[in-house]
Amino acid sequence: MTYLEIAQKVLQQHGSPLSSRAVWNQAESLGLTEQKMGSGKTPWDTLSSLLFTDTRDNSNSFFIKIEDKPTRFGLKNWVVPAVVEPEIIENEDGTDDNYQTDAQLFDPIKQDIDLIQDKWSVYDHLRKLEKGRLFIQNIDLQHFQRHSVWKAAQKSRFIESLLMGFPIPPFYLNLREDGSYLIIDGLQRTITLKEYLNNEFTLSELTSLKRYNGKYFKDLPTALQAKMEDRGLNVYILKATTPMRVVYELFDRVNTGGTPLTRQEVRNGIFVGKSTQFLEKLAKESIFEQALDGSVSDKRMKDRESVLRYLAFKVNGYEQYGSDMSPFLEQTMEAMNQMTDATLEKLEQDFKRVMSWAVRLFEKQSFRLPIYNAEKQQKGRGSFNISVMESVCYALSGCTDAFLAENEAQIRQNYVFLTQNDAYRNAVKNSTGNKMNVKTRFQLAQNVLIKNQLS
Repeated sequence: MTYLEIAQKVLQQHGSPLSSRAVWNQAESLGLTEQKMGSGKTPWDTLSSLLFTDTRDNSNSFFIKIEDKPTRFGLKNWVVPAVVEPEIIENEDGTDDNYQTDAQLFDPIKQDIDLIQDKWSVYDHLRKLEKGRLFIQNIDLQHFQRHSVWKAAQKSRFIESLLMGFPIPPFYLNLREDGSYLIIDGLQRTITLKEYLNNEFTLSELTSLKRYNGKYFKDLPTALQAKMEDRGLNVYILKATTPMRVVYELFDRVNTGGTPLTRQEVRNGIFVGKSTQFLEKLAKESIFEQALDGSVSDKRMKDRESVLRYLAFKVNGYEQYGSDMSPFLEQTMEAMNQMTDATLEKLEQDFKRVMSWAVRLFEKQSFRLPIYNAEKQQKGRGSFNISVMESVCYALSGCTDAFLAENEAQIRQNYVFLTQNDAYRNAVKNSTGNKMNVKTRFQLAQNVLIKNQLS
């Protein structure tokens, strides 16, 4: 057997990338090296040289180079057997396995969550809202109302509870650095208070105060209006110095009956500024919608998070990724808030250019993980995958239009090789926030999709 035949047999059996030294060690354990005479004192170095040359110079090579430090090699034709996959990889609650969870957010023996307990009236609450100190529009109120809104009966029942003096759950707020507040829990109640006191709906389906059914706020007795405005609200305020991970955890735990905000909705409220406007703008670009082919809706801001995922790696580089997606995305939003308009314009042009090329090259297969059977036959176009999108777009972004046009057919074929590759599929499907999986998918996207076609 030749060196390359040994490597091919070992990699086929192992099923994942290996260094040349690891390939040789596996070959020895399998007894394959006995069939290779004249191997010398460091046969793994000879094997490494042959694999490197073969991947570089042989367009029909069975191998691909996956990483540089250390150099690892894999097979082009790794395929995952056919499985039943959802059409869209998008959890209904907006959650994602890309984020680490840590039960020990802090040590309760050494520190406490910095919560301030306060109490203010309904009038004061709405006054803060009116004056811009209590922000619900920073969570994109129109977006939230469109997808998660109380029905008339729910609103009326809440108002009835206030009028009767019944206790209601406290409001949880996050104090921002500028002194304003972001609602952690109490968004729907705040919206209901605002709408009712502005006479935007009448009460209905009341069970105890039936005589007020059909009444606007202005129709209530004056004494009852005053009682409503003076009603005290219990408020818990989380200080601005609180770590983001604790903020997310509190959002998840204290929500009382409304729809809990997703992490991107939380980011959209905390990092309001150029970044939130920019993400909304790009998510609405027709070329982005065309590239995704309806795979990701604007529900729960998954479309904006998809845009942010690509931009984060474009701005920072995948080499700078740590081990947790959340802070990586948050740092990017903070950075975008400080960017000049010219820098954002450059990012926008890159984004639209890359999406245009994705549509041109991959059409309706863009950013999807096809379903293959054991014979490498495609059985379905598969699911949209955000990790495929970020890594493929990153690879395309590094190429000129002339290069992409000249090599269009080969890149299109390489995309098939890439989505068949077992190591790549694992890196975009499992533990996608893991640092090694991030590195693997970005390097594979560049080596298989772009660099491999140069051989």
